Amino acid sequence: METVAARRLFTREEYHRMGEVGILKPTDRVELIKGEIVEMSPIGRRHVAFVDNLNQLFVTRLAGRARVSVQNPVALSDDTEPQPDIKILRRRPVPYKEREAFAEDTLLLVEVAETSLAYDRSTKLRLYADAGIPEYWIVDCAAESVEVYRTPDAGRYRDVTRVTAGGSVSPQLFADVVLALTSSPDHLHRSRYVSRAASGWRATPRPTARWDRAGAGRSSTAPAGSRRRRAVEAR
Repeated sequence: METVAARRLFTREEYHRMGEVGILKPTDRVELIKGEIVEMSPIGRRHVAFVDNLNQLFVTRLAGRARVSVQNPVALSDDTEPQPDIKILRRRPVPYKEREAFAEDTLLLVEVAETSLAYDRSTKLRLYADAGIPEYWIVDCAAESVEVYRTPDAGRYRDVTRVTAGGSVSPQLFADVVLALTSSPDHLHRSRYVSRAASGWRATPRPTARWDRAGAGRSSTAPAGSRRRRAVEAR
């Protein structure tokens, strides 16, 4: 009779303890997903470029209004702590050095997908929607597009928009921060569609391609790999 070994699941507290005692090394690119320690995809050249450019844009435009955090964890539950590429956090009275970022602190999460598109559209999307993250972007490196997910509802997002080259995109809570998609290597820039007005920044309408709701979370025909799982078994 074939037996199946039980898989050991971990809490966030156990996960961090493993780092403290050296079981997990600082160089390990892992995150905690539903109690499993998951190895993240290697970071490629295009992935680095897009993350760096987005970081620069957000830091410049959101200074004093929100906190921009790059490739750092967010606590979604007792057994889940992913590391999105970029997160935009609310300003709060309690410093983040005293209490980590939780779902309720998060205004926007961004995943840049070079080889992880299917994973980001499925596992990550469900996690973020279940946690009530109000807005989630997936930057598709191959297609040079941004998928915008809003209005979380029962493990999915009701409002899904895909923005392609020539269009522009803004965070829902910061409509004045308009990022234009171009065909340049860095691909995301401050939008030329934004002009200064007496009342503040004003954005003109932007072209977008909208998906129907049934398309939320579906895999693309574009080449996409998946993140590799590395289950840590009980010793």
